[in-house]
Amino acid sequence: MDGGDAKELMFNSYFFMLLKNSTNIFLSTHNLFGTNQIEDLVSVSEAGRLLFDSYFPFYEPYISAERILVSGLPDESKRMIAFQNIEKIYSGIKIR
Repeated sequence: MDGGDAKELMFNSYFFMLLKNSTNIFLSTHNLFGTNQIEDLVSVSEAGRLLFDSYFPFYEPYISAERILVSGLPDESKRMIAFQNIEKIYSGIKIR
C-alpha cells in the first residue's frame, strides 16, 4: 500500500487500523517524512510491515533512506524496513 499524498498520519489514521488488524498489508515508506511517523507505525504493527521505497525519480533516494537511517528504531528494525521485508515477500512468490 502506498503512503498516499497526505504527509501527516492524522490524515491517514486508517493505516493504524489496517496494519493492526491484518497480517498481509504492507505500507511503503516514501511519504513518511514527518517526525516519528515511522516510529509510530512500528509501535502499532512492528517493523515487519513497512517497506522502504524511495519514490524515485520523484524524490531523491537519499531523502527516503535518510529518514530510515535517522529514525529512533533499533538497527534490526531499520534492516527489516530497508530490505529484509521485501526479500521475505519475494521469497514467498512461487512461479510455476
